Amino acid sequence: MTRVEFLPHLAYAHEFPAPRVALLPRLSLRTWTGERRATVPSAFAGLSDHYPYGRYALAEALRRAGVGRGTAVLMPAVHCRVMIDPALHLDADVIFYPVSRCLGPDLTHMRLLVQDPRVRALVLPHYFGFPNDVAAVAALCRARGVALIEDCSHAYYGAVDGRLLGTFGAYSFTSVWKFLPTPDGALLRDNSGAPSGAHVPAGLDAELRGLSKVLRPADGSRRPGSGRPEPRSTYDPALARRSALRTSRWIARTAAHGRVTATRRAHYQRWLDGLQGASGVTPLFPALPDGVVPYAFPVVAGDPARTFATLRNAGVPIWRWEDIAASAAAACTVASDYRSSLLQLPCHQDLSTDDLDWLIDVVRRAADGTGGA
Repeated sequence: MTRVEFLPHLAYAHEFPAPRVALLPRLSLRTWTGERRATVPSAFAGLSDHYPYGRYALAEALRRAGVGRGTAVLMPAVHCRVMIDPALHLDADVIFYPVSRCLGPDLTHMRLLVQDPRVRALVLPHYFGFPNDVAAVAALCRARGVALIEDCSHAYYGAVDGRLLGTFGAYSFTSVWKFLPTPDGALLRDNSGAPSGAHVPAGLDAELRGLSKVLRPADGSRRPGSGRPEPRSTYDPALARRSALRTSRWIARTAAHGRVTATRRAHYQRWLDGLQGASGVTPLFPALPDGVVPYAFPVVAGDPARTFATLRNAGVPIWRWEDIAASAAAACTVASDYRSSLLQLPCHQDLSTDDLDWLIDVVRRAADGTGGA
């Protein structure tokens, strides 16, 4: 199997107090309160090609694109570990393309990399729900006969220039659980019109474990794992053949998508307004265009170690992409920097007004160096 060396985590959840608010939405009566029609539509509504998590939908997209031993996949230098594992499972080489500080691809460099005859697919994420330079990348992929896979794991909803995200590439996938209070859930969209894959349904034990996961008290995260060092690979071939839980599929069908989309946009704007003039953090995306439904509120910290520690000790939930590929960090200064400085803060629909007021106040004071508790 192809090997990629990953950098170690910089910190672990067990080293800090439990978060005071949840990083992800939680199941409650509010899940079904409001309009079911989303204010911003989704290219994944009504699809039936379900997977437990996005990594398994990505693996299937790569397989359909002809990725395997002796081939290569282009991946962004800024990534989470689970984005890379599917390509490694298929024994393909991973080539990292550099990105700008706004996480757009370096198209000049990409044009050179895509000429490698081994390249079968290129993965382009819409980071945090904001459209990437997808039209230009799609044109480049068409010209070279490379399959574009849109990573919409942060963009369950969304459009750009009147076209839905997820419809530009040969394939696209999304993570339902990042937007709705489901125990798992991902969807694959095949824009060639190929039929859905065959999946094994989850057993009763898995369904009950999943339901208990979304009903437990808010402790900051529903992400699998204890917050301690993770195994070398999180890819489980058995899960690749399993469908998403029935609970997840039912919640996704019946949830109040209108509330989800409108509230996430409103919360993101409140973050922007509340951090105006803050000296120590800079919003990665300082405006909220029409058609964007944000997954999180990303900021770049000027003093990452101090800011991160202050916020986590105050009980603020944060995710970072720390265990990126060593070769990506060596080749892309943005990836090396963002490994510690790019902080992902919550803006989901189940944050209360008091939650947001507290989060903004703590982040602002931590960024300005005046404390965080």
